[in-house]
Amino acid sequence: MKQILVMIDFSVNAAHAADYAFRLAACLQMDILLVHYTGQKPPVDSGISEDWLEEQRLAQQKAGVEKLRLLSVAVRKLAESLDAGAYLPAVRYQWQDGAFDPRLAVYDPKSTVGLLVAGSHEYLPGGKPSQDHARLLIEHGLRPLLIVPPDADFQPYRQIVFETSLAEEEMARLQTLIKLAEPFQAELVITPVPLAKKLRDRAERFMAAIARQSPYTHIRFQETLPVLKKPELAVPGGNFDKGQWPPAALGQRVPLLVL
Repeated sequence: MKQILVMIDFSVNAAHAADYAFRLAACLQMDILLVHYTGQKPPVDSGISEDWLEEQRLAQQKAGVEKLRLLSVAVRKLAESLDAGAYLPAVRYQWQDGAFDPRLAVYDPKSTVGLLVAGSHEYLPGGKPSQDHARLLIEHGLRPLLIVPPDADFQPYRQIVFETSLAEEEMARLQTLIKLAEPFQAELVITPVPLAKKLRDRAERFMAAIARQSPYTHIRFQETLPVLKKPELAVPGGNFDKGQWPPAALGQRVPLLVL
């Protein structure tokens, strides 16, 4: 992962998510890309002069790019709060005309985007357009998506809680989490989703597989979902219903990572 892409809708929560992403990027030695999508273009037969529409589009683009520039400047100023010798993330911005399509951000196989970040409204990926953005990002599942609640100030993670079905196919997701946990030496807590059958046997096999595949030792199993506190990160498991909101972790007001 070399770059964090942050969805920007010019809301306060999106700006907060950009600040959060910058501090996270400094820890992970990644860079930042701030992206804004303008939304649907009017239909060709709308009856409005094409020249007027183009003039309005250019004016909107000019004003929007300036807002992105000012946001990037504000984010860069966070470098003053970093420790001496810390990695200083580069901050770029991009204005994208047209409807939001998450595939545009990551369709290129040479893309360096490894993580997507979106702000949330009232502890949900809500508001327009960020609600639509978050849903599309989750449904496509092209990159991990970090949803940042409004009052989640970044601190190095002490604990990452992974709610899992204990299925073998979850191991690939777990390897991604281990890479995220390692820079912080965070404890990775494995907890089963409700209704996991033959829980004890499955848990023993799952933990044994982890021990064989990874040298990371800060991993433990817990049968019940812990009460999440800052600075922690929650990760819903493979049976996470992407159409259901809110996941329990958002109700507890900690960042939610959807893999």
